[in-house]
Amino acid sequence: MEGPVALTSQALELVPERWPGSRPRRSRMNPLSPTTLFHVKLDPETLARDLSPSQQESLRGFEDLLKGPGAVRGVVSKGDLARLWPRHILDSLRAVRCLEPGDRTIVDVGSGGGLPGVPVAIARPDASLLLLEPRESRVAFLEMAVSSLGLPNVAVEHGRAEHASIRADAALVRAVAHPHATWELCSPLLRPGGRVLYFAGARFGDNELLGLRRAGVAAKNCDASLFPGYGPIVIMQTDS
Repeated sequence: MEGPVALTSQALELVPERWPGSRPRRSRMNPLSPTTLFHVKLDPETLARDLSPSQQESLRGFEDLLKGPGAVRGVVSKGDLARLWPRHILDSLRAVRCLEPGDRTIVDVGSGGGLPGVPVAIARPDASLLLLEPRESRVAFLEMAVSSLGLPNVAVEHGRAEHASIRADAALVRAVAHPHATWELCSPLLRPGGRVLYFAGARFGDNELLGLRRAGVAAKNCDASLFPGYGPIVIMQTDS
């Protein structure tokens, strides 16, 4: 799996870190750079260690489901089995720091094996997550995983984004399409003021960010990748 590509807002203000007990920190990067990033913790394991023991147990349970029935059903590739925890589950948790505290309705578009939706749902039990997936085989796995993990804040919907009726505070998109195409696909799923959190590929840079802005999409990088080959999470919303 390749890392995702992200889109987001024009505003270059730095957003405070969202983890409990943390204080807003400013990046030391040039504030005029279009790729200004939020504060990044260098240890990926911190993303899980900041969660409660029961949440960490749920994440490990999800990893087991991906390695077991997920692998059997082809939800994850054999090449990804040895790196599921760091490169996919922990990487998915980056999105939590890019969400707003008031985000209560979140949709994971093209959820696939539940990445990033399931880890985010575990980390944000106060939010309702919809896992939107067009492939029946993936939907069956997602329903089984949600039931096995006992996640009351997660629903699974078999369908495409074009036909979904949800209006969410945030849409999570990981490895679905090009940034512009992703915005066009997902923006109708958002309530006014909602945002798309796009996991960008490693090649996503200043030109792509500026291209989104020229197209009227407020776009900014939220969080840098912790792993080689993965790009930032880009937050996109309508340029008002």
